[in-house]
Amino acid sequence: MLSGALAQTAAPTPIKPKVLVITMFEVPGDTPGEAQLWLEREELAREVAVPGLSQQFPNAACNADGLCLLTTAMGYANAASSVSALVHSDLFDLSSTYVLIAGIAGVDPADGTLGSAHWARFAVDGGLQNEIDARDLPAGWTSGYVGFGAGPGEQPESEYGSEVYRLNDKLVQRAFEITRDAELSDSDGAATYRATYAAAPANAPPTVSVCDTVSSDTWWHGKRLSDTMNDWTWLLTDGSANYCT
Repeated sequence: MLSGALAQTAAPTPIKPKVLVITMFEVPGDTPGEAQLWLEREELAREVAVPGLSQQFPNAACNADGLCLLTTAMGYANAASSVSALVHSDLFDLSSTYVLIAGIAGVDPADGTLGSAHWARFAVDGGLQNEIDARDLPAGWTSGYVGFGAGPGEQPESEYGSEVYRLNDKLVQRAFEITRDAELSDSDGAATYRATYAAAPANAPPTVSVCDTVSSDTWWHGKRLSDTMNDWTWLLTDGSANYCT
């Protein structure tokens, strides 16, 4: 006689990482993106399929030492949905996990050079702004980017709660102390590129520093846009942050 009750399958014991590294992309082939060297050098051989992750990167990867890696795919939407999927998954318990976001970015030549590494104190959203075509700027404006409902140099009139995140200062400083003297990878090609700049740190070998980061779904290049993001970072943090990446 068969019982009408269905047998309950025991839920797997959730993985409790000591550290979760979050990267945004990887590229095909053997040219490393943001994830490959973590996977290879830290031997992150245990793959865990997590429902809701990006179709491009459907698995988290872990090792026996308590280190796990998540690759979200590029863009705010992918980052938000992938991180949410992992946080709410029964497969992981992140209640006592340190999170390290490790990404590749451009750098302000006033604060770094090709191959440099920077620990961020503030993470600033560079996208929540109005943009006016540079060809249509009012007289006296140096940039087409302004806060919502504001003019140049004014705090935004509307706030959405995700413009600025201040990270754990003690943890940032401790991470910097541990890594400040690290020998960073360099190459003849990188040295040739940075020689096109007139002054340090842009033309100097790469080093480790502490500064701040601006995130956006739009990539930018050029001194004027860099200055704009620097001003935006300074404005939103009341002068506490220095944009570098």
